[in-house]
Order: sequence, then C-alpha cells, then structure tokens
Amino acid sequence: RKDVREFETKQKKESEKLEIQREMEATKVRDEIAQIRNADDQRLMKEKYASDQQVRKDVREFQKTQKKEAEKEEIRREMEATKERDAVAQIRKADDQRLM
Repeated sequence: RKDVREFETKQKKESEKLEIQREMEATKVRDEIAQIRNADDQRLMKEKYASDQQVRKDVREFQKTQKKEAEKEEIRREMEATKERDAVAQIRKADDQRLM
C-alpha cells in the first residue's frame, strides 16, 4: 500500500511537472508569435510611412512640374501677345506712312 501511494504521489508530481513544462513551452511559443507579429506590424508601419513619404514626394514633384509648365505657357502667351502687338504696331506705322 505504501509503495502504491508513493508511486501515485510520484506520478502526480511527474504529471504536474510535465504540465508546467507544457505551459512554459506554450507561453514561449505565444511570446515568439507575439514578437513575430510585433516585428511584422513595425515593418508594415515603416513601409506605410515610406510609401506615404514617397507619395508626398511624388506630389511635390508633380506640383513643381505643373508650375513650370504653367510658367512656360504664360511666357509663351506673353511672347505671342507681344508678337501680335508688334504686328499691329507695324501695320499702323505702315498705314500712317502710306497716309502721309
């Protein structure tokens, strides 16, 4: 009887020990998974930040290009208007000379 009790006690302790080991392993695995997820979240946040930065840079570049194009168009219009004014002035001058 005593041997049976000792055996049962020993079995119970071994079972508890194994249960604690399983819980520790499970905790370790959960911690590793959490670390992986955390690292993945950080990577995604960095990628999103980099992507947002790139979008802002692209928008600034586009706006600069648009501004330069608008300035070129304005200069072209001014040159066209100047040519027209010069042509009108020459015609008037020619008319004035013809009338004299």
